[in-house]
Amino acid sequence: VGLWLILSWPMLSGQTVVGFRDSAYFFFPYFKWIDQTWARGEIPLWNPYCDLGYPVVGDTTSGVFYPGKIVFFLRFLSFPSRYGLFVSGHVLLAGIGAYRFSRRLGATLNAATLAAVSYALGGSVLFQSTNVIYLMSAAILPLALDSIWNMFHRRHSVDAVAAGCFIALFVLGGDPQMAYVCGLIAVALWVASMLRIRRAVSF
Repeated sequence: VGLWLILSWPMLSGQTVVGFRDSAYFFFPYFKWIDQTWARGEIPLWNPYCDLGYPVVGDTTSGVFYPGKIVFFLRFLSFPSRYGLFVSGHVLLAGIGAYRFSRRLGATLNAATLAAVSYALGGSVLFQSTNVIYLMSAAILPLALDSIWNMFHRRHSVDAVAAGCFIALFVLGGDPQMAYVCGLIAVALWVASMLRIRRAVSF
């Protein structure tokens, strides 16, 4: 957490905005317009400034109803700080999820910590700060995999509900493709569990 705070402080304080590629040209101004619309007491359902207008909720990248966007309602902070909290918060969540899933798979404390740091601060995740919907997916993915794993090993209904909620977050956050990927992983685990049961019965 300390390392994350050191690296994230320029964003959290509003001194620096992650502005590269999609983050600069699309997501930062788009999220700012959505935030201003909410601030006027309106639901951002329609964007009149692009392509002669289009439905915002129908655009999954808007993430209008994504729960993680509650940080944008912390209006005592500047918008750059809130945007930085949204981005860096997902990096932290990626590390927490990787740590939890690693421990679930039997990793030691040190190994799980290494997995968390390597995953959250590795290039494949950290670079997604330039495309925040994929950063959101990368942050939630370990938690979704943890729930899917538990669903087939502990066989508790609460794990199935948790897996469904995490998969729903992919859609609400703007990356429905990851929901399909997790669905395929769940099917693969189901097939593996059926084969394991069949093999056990045959013996």
